[in-house]
Amino acid sequence: MALLGKRLGVKADIGDILSYPSPRELAARIRALAHGGTPLDHVARIPRVDPEGVHLLSPAQQRIWFLQRLHEDGRIYQIPFAARLLGDVDAPPGGLRLELRDGVCAEQDLEPAPMDFGFDRPLVRATLFRAGVSGCVLLCSVHHIVFDGWSSEILLRELNEAYAAVLRGAQPAWPPLETDYLSHVAWERQREPQGLDKLKAALLPLPERLRLPLDFPRPAVQGLAGGVEVFRLDAARGRALKARARDAGVSLFPVLLALVGTFLHRHTGQDDLVVGCPAANRELEQTQGMIGLFVNTLAIRMPLRPDGDFDELVRTVDAAFRRALAAQSCPFDRLVDALGVERDTSRNPVFDVFVALEDAAWHDYGRQPLCIRPLPLPHRNSKFDLSFYFRETEPDAYEVHLEYRTDLFTAATARNLCDRLSTLLEAVLGRDGAPRSVPLHALDLMPERERELLRRFNDTAEAFDIERDADGLFREQLVRTPGHVAIIDPAGRPCTYAEFDARVAAMAAWLAGQGVSPGGYACVCFERSLEMMVCIFAVLRVGATYVPVAPGLPEARLRAMLEDLGTPVVICDPRFA
Repeated sequence: MALLGKRLGVKADIGDILSYPSPRELAARIRALAHGGTPLDHVARIPRVDPEGVHLLSPAQQRIWFLQRLHEDGRIYQIPFAARLLGDVDAPPGGLRLELRDGVCAEQDLEPAPMDFGFDRPLVRATLFRAGVSGCVLLCSVHHIVFDGWSSEILLRELNEAYAAVLRGAQPAWPPLETDYLSHVAWERQREPQGLDKLKAALLPLPERLRLPLDFPRPAVQGLAGGVEVFRLDAARGRALKARARDAGVSLFPVLLALVGTFLHRHTGQDDLVVGCPAANRELEQTQGMIGLFVNTLAIRMPLRPDGDFDELVRTVDAAFRRALAAQSCPFDRLVDALGVERDTSRNPVFDVFVALEDAAWHDYGRQPLCIRPLPLPHRNSKFDLSFYFRETEPDAYEVHLEYRTDLFTAATARNLCDRLSTLLEAVLGRDGAPRSVPLHALDLMPERERELLRRFNDTAEAFDIERDADGLFREQLVRTPGHVAIIDPAGRPCTYAEFDARVAAMAAWLAGQGVSPGGYACVCFERSLEMMVCIFAVLRVGATYVPVAPGLPEARLRAMLEDLGTPVVICDPRFA
């Protein structure tokens, strides 16, 4: 947008870009703007401020400062990066300003060290490990309070350009910035929030918070310990997703938001959801090449109909996304205050799930002379209950990183969630690759592995032998293993099949002498013991019906049972007589 405004002399907003997705349609819109839109002369200019002295933080910086103080952990809000440098790296003294180490970069070196606030505390760390023939590893970590994802791309691009210039003995030929970060923050703080009333109207009244199925009770104070599970979307599925977006006349991101919204609906049963997503918040041309914290957080509301289809939800989400994106410069904290959200130390305000998309351009670091190849880093934190990061690793192919709080979910649950999201995506795209009009509530969610587990769990069919009773089966085993242990009493004393049979036979003979006959009822009232089992098998051996009576049964209940049975025999422990 900023480049369009600079080169064509018109001010196009995000709504123009999203509403006119093809070059032909966008060109027609720009022509219309050129004849009746806002001329470039009216685009904001940012005056420079004196860099000396103390300056106020931006709203986004204030939020990160507060959260780090709240959680008392200087490792959470860092943006780390590790890469192997395949080029011929030369780091002479007085050259690049970084820490040099001779040796291999070990796993413990990848763990972030705390970055605390203070006038003498660094917010950037860079280390170069020189490991001889295996090449060099660059480890860089920047505090989020002065950095964001867009800044990462600028830093790595300009690092490569600066190194190329150093090798030539020259200075980098960077065009001068029209303004600086301090000036932008001062200008931003003087502006009234743009679009706050529209954002507030779209979100109020706020829906119920997500009732995610958790593995552990939610702690009273939100923890930030986290893990990540990753699965791949191959190029075929990536192209199918982009085709689905193209057919709907939207960008890819609303389709991914609708996918996550459907996923959450199927897990919670809720039909009105709010999720968060990032916005670059660099609409001005002056901020395009500037390193700093500009990113803002958007809250996207998704009302959905369980009987509606996926395309309907995509249209709903796209409208909500455009509305929020049009006001992306409105600080998230100002929105939270305007909504009157009751603060809860156990969770984030407004939403619990975050969704982000990174295209392949952000991973194109392999330029000469450094030839950067990113290395994986350990993942220990999660700022939300669940976060879905869709990262394009090559054209049309994606990695989906599911980030989760470990005080709410186990790793096994996170893996299951990944499998279910992949299954849901297949259902959305259709088995043959063509979209299907299926209600959201009927889309497949459970992978075949879980379906098989469910089938086995519910398969309760069992072949019962109704010709023989328990005592008959016992006596068959008695013939095979008379000397084996049949039962162990509570004191730990064993009783063999032969010994147990002798006691049962004696008790059965006594019962028969007391008038217990086949078809009659015999109540047995004992605590768990060897005597209880002897009495039960003796009742069965004489052909009577065994009636269990629990010790301590209420008198009214016991009287009702005996009245129903007529005149049964009662065999009990003397304590319960």
